Amino acid sequence: MIQVASGLLRRVPLRSPSGKQTRPSSERLRQGTFNVLRHFRWFTADVQTEDCIVTNAVVIDLFAGTGAWGIEALSNGAAEVWFVESHALALGALQENLAIATDCFKSQKLSIPKMQILRRDVEAAYGKLPQSRLIFCDPPYEQGWFEKVLRLEAAESRLVVGGLFLYEAAVKEPVPTVDAGLKHYDTKIYGDSAVHFFVKL
Repeated sequence: MIQVASGLLRRVPLRSPSGKQTRPSSERLRQGTFNVLRHFRWFTADVQTEDCIVTNAVVIDLFAGTGAWGIEALSNGAAEVWFVESHALALGALQENLAIATDCFKSQKLSIPKMQILRRDVEAAYGKLPQSRLIFCDPPYEQGWFEKVLRLEAAESRLVVGGLFLYEAAVKEPVPTVDAGLKHYDTKIYGDSAVHFFVKL
């Protein structure tokens, strides 16, 4: 069983499809990542704000799977999350999890943030996504997606200046040298997984 690791929906259980179609990020990894995000202050036009980067943000969850990354963002104050997923079994779990999140917001008498599913593969969906402050990308490990997604961002520029692009990969996966207008800001290691943080310049 997986569950939300932090924020308003902490410990809410999430569904995961059977089989190997998805590889949900561990609770420890998501909790550690959001600890970093809570202390990251984003900026616009070179002016740093006092707000956490997640607060009231538009967020994109690429290769959404169960939706754990995006739901974690909603739990931590995001205003809107776009979930990109094309696999039928993963979509079933994702829809169930968004319904669970919606019910939790209702039960706490909180306003329900916008949740949008884009049922396409990432390459077809990328240019149709909104401008966002935070992008999570958790593709299958070691299948060449790191460079492909950075090239998509270089071509389509879905991230606003000062925003963060987070890419989860196997520790041994090298960081591609692609000029996508991003600066490699940090890397956090969790077991065999790494989360790479990039800032939009």
